[in-house]
Amino acid sequence: MAAISLKTVARPRGRGAANLYPTGKSAVAIQWLEKGASPDKGTPRLTATLVCIAGPSKGQSIRVDLYLVEAALWKLADFCLALGFSEDYNVDPDNGKKLIDDFVGKELVISVGSEKFKQDGKEREGRVVRSFGSLDATIQARLQASRDERLGEGASEDAHLDGGLETDQIEAAEDETEDAGAQA
Repeated sequence: MAAISLKTVARPRGRGAANLYPTGKSAVAIQWLEKGASPDKGTPRLTATLVCIAGPSKGQSIRVDLYLVEAALWKLADFCLALGFSEDYNVDPDNGKKLIDDFVGKELVISVGSEKFKQDGKEREGRVVRSFGSLDATIQARLQASRDERLGEGASEDAHLDGGLETDQIEAAEDETEDAGAQA
């Protein structure tokens, strides 16, 4: 095979690898969280890199921007509550170490949708995280059983990135939890 010039390789633009992330629900873990600003307007934000631990896109990552302006703080609040933080929790975007300690490694469920946008005068389609949900006890137990099964087979502790629950199993576990709550 001849040498490949990276200049000639077609790569996703705009939202990068997020264009490849399928729509639907996924169980994810926070891989990284950092403070930054939007390139267009300089709006302050936290960017979370999420890696799928179960569902249709195991091992893939997607980023979500949590803007730090009054009109968008609801999304940050939903994100924190889905992670199990109480309403009394205070987010300090300027304390990077605390953010990493508090968030990295935590797990949640996301719902990913498709969104059309214009970039460079062209209509494009990308992926957007529409909502966040907590990994309830049923889903956590199934994930742990799946991890334990692979670890029992001699897999590494990171084996959960290669397998796990599918979207329909996540939704079934959520339905079971809702049914149990309605009966109580």
